[in-house]
Amino acid sequence: MKKLLLILCTFYLTNLTAQTTLAPGDIMFIGLNADSAGNPLADEFNVLFLEPVTLNTEIYFTDMGYTGNSAPYFQQNVNNGCSSSPITASGAVSDGMVKWTATSDVAAGTQLVIRVRITGVIGATCNIGSVSVVVNPQNENYAMSLSGGGEAVHAFQGAINSNNQVTSATMLASILYDDASDAWDANVTTCQFSSSDTEDPATGFEVEYVNHFDNGYYSGDLTLSKTALQTAILDMTNWTRSNTTTYEFPISGTLGNSTFSNDSEVIMYPNPSNNYVFFTKNIEKITVYDSLGRAVIETHQNKCNIKSLKPGIYLVKIKTLEDNNTIVKRLIKE
Repeated sequence: MKKLLLILCTFYLTNLTAQTTLAPGDIMFIGLNADSAGNPLADEFNVLFLEPVTLNTEIYFTDMGYTGNSAPYFQQNVNNGCSSSPITASGAVSDGMVKWTATSDVAAGTQLVIRVRITGVIGATCNIGSVSVVVNPQNENYAMSLSGGGEAVHAFQGAINSNNQVTSATMLASILYDDASDAWDANVTTCQFSSSDTEDPATGFEVEYVNHFDNGYYSGDLTLSKTALQTAILDMTNWTRSNTTTYEFPISGTLGNSTFSNDSEVIMYPNPSNNYVFFTKNIEKITVYDSLGRAVIETHQNKCNIKSLKPGIYLVKIKTLEDNNTIVKRLIKE
């Protein structure tokens, strides 16, 4: 009996803390504001999920420079490994690290906005899930400061030790912006303390957001296939950028992708619709998500009543009985 209870407890705890393991390019940066700290929209970034993630998934974000594919992976400060000398009141002392956690399942196509420096607020905020500060900047009350002089923000999954040092990291995506040299750096050291210096993680999903712009967002088509969307986001001709204008995130009017999965065998109709939508295969579960990634409707039938929804664009996650597939489609509510 004790053995059975132990097995059940282990199973419960394992599933309680289980998370989605992402690969490079499963999320991508699609917006960043790094203008003056006095601007209410400054010091935030916008990330697009190209794959769904489950409850308890964790992703780390940092503006500390990447130092290479071995621990500790990133620059450090006095809060996680470097001595107080020769640190000065500039450079990487304003860099930090945050951890985002999914507090519910998140659909592909959802936009995550993390604001890392807010007047009167210690820490960071986000529009979905929760975010906590892992490494504070030196002697500052914000999570990190996105310098107008240029630097990079990196996203990764991995492990952190008790000293808040990164012991393992899978790099997922990065964005390099407004760097004076418009290039990645070589041989960045752990205690180098220059916010603008970072090596190239070389995942193939680094947005090189250069040519001296502090703010910008991907303004291209968000309804492409996953591979086509990855390519489009990396093409800076698809971005709107400015040194004087900050942009509102998440990007309004668009949700994401209707073809992330192979959905040729499932038809959802009519679309657009203002009352019911129907599905041509036997359904195990239908979940409708709004633009913030919140589940607003759930059903187990082959039809879905959307009368209560406000007009706009939604994502519909469809799990079928026949082949146990899960696909995502975009729905327009009239």
